[in-house]
Amino acid sequence: MASEATDGDPNEPDDFDGETERSQDVGLDLIQLNLRTVVVQVRRAFNDRRCIFFSSDKRDPDIYALAGLSHCCMLLEELDRLRQEENLLVGFLVARACIETWLTASYMFLQGEQGVAEVKGAFASATRIQVDKLVATEARNKRDYETAVAAKEAAEKHNTGIRAKNEREGTDIPLRTVPPLPPRRHDVSLGSEFLLERVADIGDAQITLETMAQRLGPLAKAAGVGGGDWTELYDIAYRSTSAYGAHPTWFVFESYIDPDYRMKHVRPDPPKSEVLGHATMDVVQLVAILGAQVLSKFGLDVQLLRDVDEWWSWMKAQMLAAREEAAPSR
Repeated sequence: MASEATDGDPNEPDDFDGETERSQDVGLDLIQLNLRTVVVQVRRAFNDRRCIFFSSDKRDPDIYALAGLSHCCMLLEELDRLRQEENLLVGFLVARACIETWLTASYMFLQGEQGVAEVKGAFASATRIQVDKLVATEARNKRDYETAVAAKEAAEKHNTGIRAKNEREGTDIPLRTVPPLPPRRHDVSLGSEFLLERVADIGDAQITLETMAQRLGPLAKAAGVGGGDWTELYDIAYRSTSAYGAHPTWFVFESYIDPDYRMKHVRPDPPKSEVLGHATMDVVQLVAILGAQVLSKFGLDVQLLRDVDEWWSWMKAQMLAAREEAAPSR
């Protein structure tokens, strides 16, 4: 997927609407300016009659794409807050959630009804596996508790007989230790029934984020909206945010340790980092790309979204050129 090129300098979008102009007036940084532009443009579309469908309309890929964009906007706002706090670890966790949402929404939008069926079926399959494990856990807990009750009753019955014998015969036979009962586990039947009701009419399917990323380029090319190899998004951006924030890797634990030459201290918070700014803008660009493709299908003006996409592509090209120029010649 890719947006179309625009005329003029993408670094100076002079046709921003009122909301964005107000953002400029209060002196926001460029990342926040572009992020708010994307969020405002996407959310405004939700109130447009062209983005409101009858229940009888067969538009599931479109409505799920819009829902994915809405979730991305919510995550972008949280990501911007974490970026301003320089909270790298939690910021990467939110960035990964946004990448996952973008990838899934893009896949359903381009793959159509088959993509929606695969995503729904994968959820149904995972839910049924979850319920099977819940039911098995409940049965095991019940069995373990009944075994403990039987052991306790057997010990108490034995001790009753020993006490009578000791009293009757004047012996001093020691009593058995009565094992305590374990705490009762929560009943999960009600929860499992509710989960099964949610997926009762949905068949099982299997689809992974990696598979979506592999298929996305050919799907976009077939739809005439770009192409390319989007596995890089999964292999680099997604895996990086997983390793540096979403998963409890060595890096995450090490971030809380403040060593000096004699001892190590554990911090209450990880150190601040400005690295999140680049990752935030990468995610903003992804949402702008999807927003432009989805909303243009409904005949909405998406020029501002394309401006954001083009501006960040231009900025990354400038940064790459600067790094290459600064690199020592070999």
